Amino acid sequence: MATEDLPTSRPTTRLGGWPDDSSPFHAGEQAVQSRLGVRDRSETLGRRMIRPSMPDQHRAFYESQPLIFAGHLDSAGTPWASVLSGEPGFITTPDARTLRIAAHPAPGDPLGEPLVEGTPIGLLGIEFATRRRNRVNGRIASTHPSGFRMAVDQAFGNCPQYIHPRAPRFQDHRAAGAVEMLSGLDTEARATIAAADTFFVASQQRRGGQRNRCSGRGCLPPWWPARLRAA
Repeated sequence: MATEDLPTSRPTTRLGGWPDDSSPFHAGEQAVQSRLGVRDRSETLGRRMIRPSMPDQHRAFYESQPLIFAGHLDSAGTPWASVLSGEPGFITTPDARTLRIAAHPAPGDPLGEPLVEGTPIGLLGIEFATRRRNRVNGRIASTHPSGFRMAVDQAFGNCPQYIHPRAPRFQDHRAAGAVEMLSGLDTEARATIAAADTFFVASQQRRGGQRNRCSGRGCLPPWWPARLRAA
């Protein structure tokens, strides 16, 4: 995604591409690309777009956001998509390979469980008003009373396709509702999801090193909810 560099007083971070001989994509991503017949093209684009550190414009982007989405695993290895929020500035970037998040998950959010050093995590930032979207993958480097620090392994931008423009705003504080754990999607849950125009999915690759992803889509697959009924 091409964007204009933002003014910054910090040292300029070299943009570059993927510097390693190994692919920036894990085995599962490569398998999907091969099935779709776009493996070579994806590898070429990935090596150009995926970086081992955040460029200055991405750092400024994250620091201006009021929320960020996270992809992570619980203790059973199940992927979850979560959200962290705060007034703009709750995310800071001390350097090009570090994100500091001054926020805690909501009570009952599975993200609260694995916040320990070394845990793999993927973060997705979306500026809904402009549909700009950037992502980072890495690990929890440390935790602190106000949140946690993430060590960045990969940083890249995504296209704005499927993102619906909107203007998030803070409201008066409300007590969090009770978390309800379901063994399957009941009628109410299906209706809630089917009525949504944005859906966040977390995924992970176990073999070859854990790497978590979080992705936001602006529409649901055409089979929803028929496949759920058939399952």
